[in-house]
Amino acid sequence: MGSGSRRPTSSSRQPMVRIPLVLFAALGACAPASRGPVTEIAFDARTALDEPVVAPLVGDRLPMIEVEIAGCGSARFVVDSGMELSMLDRAFARTCGLATRGYAFELSIHTPSGALERVHECARVERIDIGTAAAFDLDMPLVDVRAIQPDADGFLGQDVIGDWALLFHAAKRELVILPADDLLKRLNKFIPAGTPMESLPISGDRRILTVGLEVGGGAMHVPLDVDTGSTSTTVPEAALDLLGVTGGSIVESTTLSGKESRRARKISGFPLGNQRIELVIESSPIDRGLLGYDALSQRIFVLDGPGRRLLIEASAVAPSQPAAEPSAAPESR
Repeated sequence: MGSGSRRPTSSSRQPMVRIPLVLFAALGACAPASRGPVTEIAFDARTALDEPVVAPLVGDRLPMIEVEIAGCGSARFVVDSGMELSMLDRAFARTCGLATRGYAFELSIHTPSGALERVHECARVERIDIGTAAAFDLDMPLVDVRAIQPDADGFLGQDVIGDWALLFHAAKRELVILPADDLLKRLNKFIPAGTPMESLPISGDRRILTVGLEVGGGAMHVPLDVDTGSTSTTVPEAALDLLGVTGGSIVESTTLSGKESRRARKISGFPLGNQRIELVIESSPIDRGLLGYDALSQRIFVLDGPGRRLLIEASAVAPSQPAAEPSAAPESR
């Protein structure tokens, strides 16, 4: 293994990056028209990843892994590509005795309701270890994570995972964190030989990962934010009409901004790249949507943020989570 298990020295340490503390979660980058005081989040460094790190997936409907937090021990975090900043459960932080500081800023949660939340505390986390990969010196906003995901202690967002490539293999219940350089060669060690992978380009800025969905023979282009922290896939109402989806039922989803009611419909030919999958999709009243883990986990996939691409297994495989008619309220961030 390389330097992954060691804290960087002053000579190897990456430069400190200051990230304005305005969170873009769920449906993308729409800053509020006005906001309160903005406190900067200091993100000091993450280790250079010399070798792949394999982490078992412990969640049922979301990709959850075990991490080690300095001063707290083991914790369960959702690997959430839709979060710009990693967040920690408020009760967990207090139980661990992590140092917190008070401040106020507007936390922009881009859900169909367009709600804005205000967060008043953050915890100082000196180190998070994921196997031999690590991130240091994080100020993590404190929210009620367990109100959304009862088994989770936090969300790992793009501030931690954004410089790595992530291989998700739901059937094997495995997440592989890979160095982004020479990625295709490294993948051969973790997926069956000869597995065809379709590449979808990622647009958006560095920490908002978006792919395009073309519906109605190109009549409508729908941006979908790649969100492994969402249990549901959403598309605008107009896109559902072009997909020929009718009927459906009303479901209630739990998000950071509370409960939301959405219309859910089952579709047998949802376009995932050049493929078609069976899926229950939820409506969004705005002009963009989410590509959630319910769709992505039906294939082996690689989220390559540094390479600005989403790689999806192109061979026909049995869905790991067959779609069912919407009857129970799905949990979703």
